[in-house]
This record gives sequence, C-alpha cells and structure tokens, in this order.
Amino acid sequence: MSSTPTPVMLVVLAALLLSCNVLWLYTTPANQQQRNACGNQMDSWSSNRGGGPTHGELSNGSSVVGGPPSAVHDYQLVRGSGLTDVPQPLPIPNDTVLLGEDIGAEDGLQKRFMTIGISSVWRKDEYLFKTIESLLKETSAVNKKDIFIFLLLADADADFRIRRARDLEIRYKEHIDSGILRVIQPPSVIYPTIDFSNMWRTYNDSVSRVQWRTKQVLDFAFLFWYAYSRQPSDYYLILEDDVVAARHFVTAAKDFVQLHSKRHWVALQLSNFLVIGQLVKCEDMGRLVSFLLLFYKEHPVDMLFNHWVSMMAPERPPKYSPYRRVPGLFQHIGIHSTLANKTQRLRDTTFSLVRRRYSHVNPPAEVMSTIRQYRSFMARSAYSSAPGMFWGIPKAGDTYDIVFHQPTLVTRIVIITGASVTKKRVRDKLQFGQLQVSPKFKQMLSPNRAECHKFVALKEFKNGEVDIEDLYNRFANGIQCIRIVIGNTQRTWISISEIAIFTKNGLSDTSDTPVNGVPPENTASEKNPQLLHKESTTKDGKKMKRKDKDLQKQRTSERERNDTTKKDDTTISKN
Repeated sequence: MSSTPTPVMLVVLAALLLSCNVLWLYTTPANQQQRNACGNQMDSWSSNRGGGPTHGELSNGSSVVGGPPSAVHDYQLVRGSGLTDVPQPLPIPNDTVLLGEDIGAEDGLQKRFMTIGISSVWRKDEYLFKTIESLLKETSAVNKKDIFIFLLLADADADFRIRRARDLEIRYKEHIDSGILRVIQPPSVIYPTIDFSNMWRTYNDSVSRVQWRTKQVLDFAFLFWYAYSRQPSDYYLILEDDVVAARHFVTAAKDFVQLHSKRHWVALQLSNFLVIGQLVKCEDMGRLVSFLLLFYKEHPVDMLFNHWVSMMAPERPPKYSPYRRVPGLFQHIGIHSTLANKTQRLRDTTFSLVRRRYSHVNPPAEVMSTIRQYRSFMARSAYSSAPGMFWGIPKAGDTYDIVFHQPTLVTRIVIITGASVTKKRVRDKLQFGQLQVSPKFKQMLSPNRAECHKFVALKEFKNGEVDIEDLYNRFANGIQCIRIVIGNTQRTWISISEIAIFTKNGLSDTSDTPVNGVPPENTASEKNPQLLHKESTTKDGKKMKRKDKDLQKQRTSERERNDTTKKDDTTISKN
C-alpha cells in the first residue's frame, strides 16, 4: 500500500501555516511596521502615536488633570525626524518657550546665582506640582531674586504639552509673570530616526528601555543647551520633576559654592541620588552638551554625566571637605518612572538625617572646632540655615566656637544635638557639656580654636539640648563669641544638628546673608589656614582695633552687608 511518508506531510503542513502567518503579518494594517532599505523590520521611535504634530496649537482647552489624551498610547515615543543624527548646534525654534519671556543675557537679562532645570514627562502620578511648590515654598522672598526655574515639557504629543502648560499657567501665573518660572518645549528635529532593533544595545537593555533612555539624554541635552545659550545665571542645578527641597536650599547652595571657591571643581553634589542635585557652572554646559550628543545612544544620562565630570579632571578635594553635601538638599519622591511599567522607590538616606525645629537664618559668623570631624560632617553645617549637622569624635575639653563679625545683641540661643537614625531613635547627643559666651573676640590661637575675652558659663546641656533666653539683659553690649565645651564624662560621639541664634534687631530672621560667612578681615586661604593664625596672633593690638572700626563702617548699610558675603572663604575646621 502506497502512502505519503508522514515526515513529508508534516513539512508541507508547516510550510503552509508559515506562509499564511507571513501573509497575515504583511497585510494586516495593525501589524504593519516600518522597514529599512534592506526589507528588515525596523523598530524606530514611533509612528506618531501621539496623535498630533510635533508643534501645534490646541483645538480645545481641556485640562490634563485626568491624564493624557486617549490617543496617546505611549507619551514618551516620538516620531523620528528623518535625520540620521542630531543636528548640531541644537536648534532653538521661535516657539520653544510656552510660558514666560524668551530672553537671555544678550537681551539685557540680569544674571542670577542659579538656574534650576527640570525635564518633565507626564506619568501615572503627577509629581511636578509638588516639586515646583516645594522649590517655591523653601525659597525666601529675597532668594527668589537669585534663581530661575526652567521647565522642559518633554511629552511627545504637542497638544498634550500645551494642555500641561495651561495648567501650569493657572497655578503659577504670578511666578511666570515675575520671570522666575519659564516653560519650554523641545523641537522634533532633535530626535533622529534610529533603528533600535539593529543597533548594539549596551547594559543588556531591551529595545523599549534604550528608546526611553535615548530620548531622556536628548531631552536633557536640549534643556542644558537652552540654558547655556541664554546664560541666565552663573550656576545650573539639575533636578527632576519628582523631588522635594530642603529648607533654605538656595542659601545652602551658596554656602557650598563659597566653601569650594578656591578649588577647581566641575560639579557639586547637593543630593545623593543619581544626577539629581548636581550643580555645574553655566560656562561648562556647552561642553557637557557636546559630550552627551556623542554617546546619547550608548549610555543613560546619569552615566554620561559622571563620565563627563571625571574627564573634566576636577581637583581632588580634601577628605574633610568633599564635593558632596551631607545631608542632601533634595529628596526623590517618585515611585512610577517615566518608563512604562517601571517603579523606583530609591531615596536619599541622608535627607532626613537632620530634622530642624526652626526655619531660621543665623547671623554671619566664623565656625571652628577642635573636635575631630567624622567624614564630611563639617562644623559649619550645624550653623547653616539649611539642614546639616556636625558629627565628630570628641575628647574632654574640646570646643566648638562661633565667632560673630562684631558684637551682636543676642536674645536667645538654642542648640540641639543628636542624629536621627530613625523616627524614634536619636543617637550621639551631648550629655555632658557647657555653653559659654564672651563679649569680645581677641585672636585665633589656632585654625580650630578662638581666644575671646572672659568666657562666661551660661548653662549645662540637658538631654543633649540647651535653650537660654533673656540674654540681652545680661549682655547689653552684645556677644561676639559662643562656645560649646565638652565635659570630662562625655563618652560617646556627638552630633550638633541645629544652632539657632536669635538677635534683638531680628537680623537673623530676615537677612539673606548666607550663614557661615567669613569675617571680611579673614582672607586666609583654606589651603593655608596658618596665614589666618599668623595675622590674628600679632602682638600689636592696633591692627585688631583698626579692623573693628572698618567692620563697623561696613555694617552701616544693607548693600555693604550683602557684599561681605561675597568675600573669599577662609579657614574651615580640620581634624
């Protein structure tokens, strides 16, 4: 009996099924995909899933509160421009600015201290409003004159960007009109047509992840380039749209820049979460953009930024004064990433290390200590208006000194010690210590210890704290030196987490003068603190009297008092 062999039947059936499947793939519109010149399937950015042109006007004024428009399947995917690479220099079209005025230094815009740049894409939980409100809330009225906030709406759908911009205009019209907040959008031409399926994908990332991170690099690059081209400030702060800020973060940033003013630095790290909180000089941002555009397909933006910093060869900081501020000034609050189906619960663990009771700006002073410093927890951090603390390893008789520029009418002193390890646990309190004050500074015995005239003991620390009021009646001529003395029975480390100095004229509550300011007479370099010691230990008292007179003149006007904060930094406490 003749019959077709079973294997042959199976082969014929398989070929028939395969042919039908291929025919279905190529003829069904929902499954048609873009192909390259060789006929291979090409997984590109998108087929304009955003449902609109790259730039355009809204046909209706609906709000975005309920989420993105229904036509948006993935608001991160964009249509490729048709170019094979990103055009350089990056173009800035006339319709780039959605809210605010498109002006820069060339148009007469007065430079400010810092521009805060935020790139934002809508996601499941909208964190952007929390971020902007936190930045504005934690910036004093005086410091608002020192910052700009540039917000890039990087959603792929042009209509959706306009809708988000309208919501922002309703909420923050006052700040947009004042020039603090400026909202911009990227041009479509910065996104080249890329075949992600045929390119080498680093880090074993999927095609969708490579698309996401590539777009993110290009978004950041455009925002950086816009800020560089307008030159609105001296420094640029990199933030994301899902962070909250610490109190007085602008003042803290100024202090940190002043601290490292004598060094060649490329980036100062004001937070401990990837690229968030990195502060760079605006003059360097042109080179940063060029570097990002060289490797935008190969690496994510945080990796590229770190590579760029190392290749710029910054000066290595000393161990007691690193380029990273602890605790951080910004906390990451986002859970849902802009990458679909990705969650991220990482936090800066140092952000909540210090919990301040007072929103307070102390009068300018020099801070020093003989206590051996632990890592980067510097003595001046406890005195700063922004959250910070001094952590050290004391021995009996060690001191922590605060020296005002001139005798100050102090009414109350509050000093709180201890580090908040958890919400319920505080460690390293000063259990055995004493608070002393002196009406007059005499000289520096060493870079870490001041000599003042007749210290007066005020109060012993109790449970790690001291709070003393009504000082004006006892020291009507003012106080110039405040000292914490470590007792003989202190056996643990100590952390000083908050120092609040209240004055009779209320200067410490309203002044925008950065804390930890350096007395104008002290011009010694941080690298050579002995110079300060040499000047201050002169046997001739006339020099000190002449300096006191000069200081009295310099404090006669608000403008001159602000000028003193711009002086070079001097000695900081060493181990």
